Amino acid sequence: MLNVERSEIPLYGEMKSRFAGKEVAVVGIGMTKFGELWKKSLRDIFVEASLKAIDNSGVDHIDSIYVGTMSGGLFVGQEHIGAVMADYLGVAPVPATRVESACA
Repeated sequence: MLNVERSEIPLYGEMKSRFAGKEVAVVGIGMTKFGELWKKSLRDIFVEASLKAIDNSGVDHIDSIYVGTMSGGLFVGQEHIGAVMADYLGVAPVPATRVESACA
């Protein structure tokens, strides 16, 4: 557990990690409609949110992708979701990592 004072926590747009050995920043965000989206596939939802994040960031390239998920293998039958989503987005072979966590 990190001991960080509230005043040391940066605001959105200023988020940088100093714990991983290099600076990392969240530079864009994208979100889809929340709810029961039965007519959309996981691919559709991922690509929609990703394109919004890329557009919001204003970047011209992607260094890596981190996909947060919960029980992807159970719910959509896909365990290797990071690389699959990079392919769906059309940015393969950019490194992609799945982060598995409850309520991801």
